[in-house]
Amino acid sequence: PSGRRVGGGPAAAGRTRERRGDRKMSGATETGRGAGAGADSGTPARRSTDSGTRTGTGGPGTAGSGRWRARAERHSEGLERFLDIYLDERLLPYSRPDSELMRALEGCLNCGTCLSVCPVVGAGAGHPYPGPRTVGTSLSRSLPEFWAAADLAGFCTTCMACEEACPGDVPVYRAVLMMRAKNFERSAREGREPLSRTKLFLVDFFAGGRLSAAARWGAVFQGLAFRRTESGEMKARVPLPVGRLAGRVVPPLARRSLTGEFPDLIPGEDPRGPRVAVFAGCLMNHAYTETGRALVSVLRRHCREVVVPADQVCCGAPALYSGDLPTSRRLAAENARVFEAAGADFIVTGCATCGDVLGREYPALFAAPRGVAEPEEAGLVRSFSARVRDVHAFLLREVEFRRPGADGAVTDGTVGGAAGGARGDMGGDRGDGAGRGAGDAEVLVTIHDPCHLARGQGVRDEVRELVGALPGVVLREMQEPAVCCGGAGSFSLDHYELASAIRDRKVADIDRTGADVVLTGCPSCRMHIADGLERAGRARPVRHPVELLAEAYERDAAGSHGRGRTG
Repeated sequence: PSGRRVGGGPAAAGRTRERRGDRKMSGATETGRGAGAGADSGTPARRSTDSGTRTGTGGPGTAGSGRWRARAERHSEGLERFLDIYLDERLLPYSRPDSELMRALEGCLNCGTCLSVCPVVGAGAGHPYPGPRTVGTSLSRSLPEFWAAADLAGFCTTCMACEEACPGDVPVYRAVLMMRAKNFERSAREGREPLSRTKLFLVDFFAGGRLSAAARWGAVFQGLAFRRTESGEMKARVPLPVGRLAGRVVPPLARRSLTGEFPDLIPGEDPRGPRVAVFAGCLMNHAYTETGRALVSVLRRHCREVVVPADQVCCGAPALYSGDLPTSRRLAAENARVFEAAGADFIVTGCATCGDVLGREYPALFAAPRGVAEPEEAGLVRSFSARVRDVHAFLLREVEFRRPGADGAVTDGTVGGAAGGARGDMGGDRGDGAGRGAGDAEVLVTIHDPCHLARGQGVRDEVRELVGALPGVVLREMQEPAVCCGGAGSFSLDHYELASAIRDRKVADIDRTGADVVLTGCPSCRMHIADGLERAGRARPVRHPVELLAEAYERDAAGSHGRGRTG
């Protein structure tokens, strides 16, 4: 168990059993609701589909306590009995991978290198997060230390910059995920809500499958409460009663989801190419559908067949990063089954976070210790994850990339072919486009590297090569293209002021380039950066590189190689 026994002995155990009996009598009905057979059988319990009502912190015997206990991890029958007896002492099991992770944390040199790259620490005071070094030096099996550190884990953006910079290869990011999972399980077992209101909303809407219906109705009525900004986003006509988020810029909702737009099979143009399936992701499926259409259009030119499975579900990122591993596993298994039926050679996505979760986190969710039988779905999930590709990497690694334009020429300031990455000069430091160094007829762009794409999947140069192949587009790199923007999914909703302070650094970096358009491969980053640019009075389009590529192909098809729409 993750902690030393605090107090105890036979007398204490007897008192705990009495309290346990009282809880079982008062909460029996709630515990059974929505739990299914898994709640008592020792098999992973499926999360409840009962929407219920939020009841504050909850607690043993309250209306919501059983619903949360049904979402806790399930263990062997003997360990379940032990954990129930010692519930009040907050003992939780450590798996073998957990123990190996804890030993790896002992490699921390206490050098402080991680503090210099942590975006939260760099944002200044006003938050309790002491930085990633605390995870390496303070986390132990001692209960007080563990839970003190776990309570702060929500302030991490999971950008992985600390791991990239660490000279000792300390797995801080993985430790943060483990701490969040233990925190979730502890709260769920105690019958308390383990999630903030924001995370509860995201998990229930995205992972619970409620987003589709809400998006359809929202698309119909959004014009009443929101107006379009110059950059194409939406902003409330009058301040809404949602606190710090009142003036936030958000993408418009689509009246029809991306997965509902296409037939079962989309013929491609390359008979020698692979058959690919598109993983849309929630934001691209319901908000940034123009990006999804561009993705499908580009893939058709490189593949023999494209499919967009209508039954795909959320990748599970909101649940995973909140510590809700049972829900994450359920979604992983469901997606693996859906895409296995699609019979695709590759699963391609244009969402950096989705790609990282699908390809890197899914196998970890089903990993079993040596000598322990792995879950039934593990093989299917591994097969699925092995075929996942980000669109930039897919186009430049898995197929023969078709460069747009008659001569395939690239403009000054962009990468010329496969070698290296783009190396555009910074030009002037004004935000009005002065000193861009290229013809005024060209479109000047800059690239923000999403954390889960650059560090999670190792995809950086491919983005620049793709952008470098676009006729009429000049790339000017910002000084820190891979520094976290502060979006980090629900982080920017839970901690908006802190996320905004992190983003201000990114907005200033963008502005110094004088770029007409910002390019990024993450819908969450796109939304957060667009909000920051609007609030700073420096609004400009924030787009996905695949959109510009699709437009270049369209100009080729029309016989025109002039400048097209980029905003």
